[in-house]
Amino acid sequence: MIKPLLFAIAAFTSAAFISSCSSSTDLPDLPSLNPDPDVQGSGSSSSNAGSVERFCVYLDTQRCFPTTMNSCALGGELSPFCPFDGQSNGSNNNSSSSLQEVTPCLNTGVLSDVCPPFSSSSSVLDLSSSSDDGLIRNPFEVSSSSIALQQQSSSSVVGGSLLSSSSVFLSSSSVALPQQSSSSVSGGAFDLCGSEFYNTSTQFCHSTGVYSLCNGAIYNPTEYGCAGNALLPKCGSTTYNSATHFCSGTTVYERCNGAIYNPTEYGCTENALLPKCGSTTYNSATHFCSGTTSYERCSGDTYTPASQFCLGGIVTAKCGTQTYTLSQFCLGTTVTNKCNGLTYAADEFCSGNQVYKKCNGKVYTPPNQECFNNHMVIAYCAGAPYNVETQFCRNSEVLSAKGELDGYKYTFINGVIWMAEDLAVGVSPDNANSVCPLGWHLPSEAEWKALINYTGIQALKSTNGGWEQNGTDTYGLTLSHPGSGRGNALWCSSTNYSQYTQIQLWVQNNGHFYDLVSWHNACAVRCILN
Repeated sequence: MIKPLLFAIAAFTSAAFISSCSSSTDLPDLPSLNPDPDVQGSGSSSSNAGSVERFCVYLDTQRCFPTTMNSCALGGELSPFCPFDGQSNGSNNNSSSSLQEVTPCLNTGVLSDVCPPFSSSSSVLDLSSSSDDGLIRNPFEVSSSSIALQQQSSSSVVGGSLLSSSSVFLSSSSVALPQQSSSSVSGGAFDLCGSEFYNTSTQFCHSTGVYSLCNGAIYNPTEYGCAGNALLPKCGSTTYNSATHFCSGTTVYERCNGAIYNPTEYGCTENALLPKCGSTTYNSATHFCSGTTSYERCSGDTYTPASQFCLGGIVTAKCGTQTYTLSQFCLGTTVTNKCNGLTYAADEFCSGNQVYKKCNGKVYTPPNQECFNNHMVIAYCAGAPYNVETQFCRNSEVLSAKGELDGYKYTFINGVIWMAEDLAVGVSPDNANSVCPLGWHLPSEAEWKALINYTGIQALKSTNGGWEQNGTDTYGLTLSHPGSGRGNALWCSSTNYSQYTQIQLWVQNNGHFYDLVSWHNACAVRCILN
């Protein structure tokens, strides 16, 4: 409905403009109009009508325009006076500056200071026309870019009477021409796209959007774009050159040596199309993909990386979760060094680059020790064998693992001879180092740690030594609670923590807890044989 109406308006406008803007000599003279009815009826000035000043009256805009023409454009009517207050009836008072202040027409239509006459055939607007005396004669303002036609109701005043008429006004921004028949301004054709006008010589309409022609061509802007006057396909919102690139999803990728590929499965590396493993490409001839990681083939074979690995070109089971080298092997679930290039079983061990059978499950140190009767580890002390578990050799003398030496009870634990009783209690840490006799020394922090890590604290506590929770005294060290049995027990150490404190063995009275603490309290003394 809108487009046919606009087409009719355009046709009406063309006819009105031709009538209003034509030369006054081409139109028949009209009788002179005068507010006095008697004068109007005399007809005395009919021959000079073209030189009598009259007004074109437009009621809707409430403006008057002086004219020497015999008719008014677009529904305006001739009148010998201006019926609106504040507007002079003089011929020289309606200047172009006063016209520019006129109230705009409805919507985008405004009055113009030039007459753009339409031709009868092409509807081309001539923006260069003006009256001979330079006065503003027509209520039109036309831009050089586009024109919008707006139709609105108005009334005209003819001889003092108000007559109903229609006025068509031209906008300074656009011309609302029917889309099916375009009009041109200054050589450019204009058409309607939705509510927007466009120049059909440089633009085109797609859906309800206006787009620039691409080197004169119309295209589908959802699928193509114009870059440097070249029509290129779109990928998402980006244009690309299909000769060198391709689209996947909404992302542009460069062709791989001219080829299109699936970028989720393949990648291009040095112009070679390679499969992807995760986000990395790989050569399937030398590698394989497991999960999202590529691995080198093992002599051309694939394997399961979670439980296998390639060892010397052979697919090999992992040792638990660990891999190992050719100089190692898997013993149970433990990576173990080979013995002079040899592997061995769990009931064997390596000593001096030779493999030996364990002695009743025990490891010994050949040739100084040996397995007697496949049951007992023995060593030689001055040529005499002895049981290393219950005896030890000192100064070429075989001694039992527990006994008395230099007048002090001792116990042999993990190759170290400890005093089996406290040498002193309540000793100041400052004097503890001087308490041990000649040939013995105060244990260091490291020696206390090694002892407890080997035995555990409960195996060192006495069975009836005043503890709230007694121990098992497995090794005969017999750590008894000093004093009355209340509180915690402390044993001295030779390791200084600072200038004023030493590391001390702290054993909790009512539990199994122990620690090495930096205190400076009185402590008990145990000594180790040098």
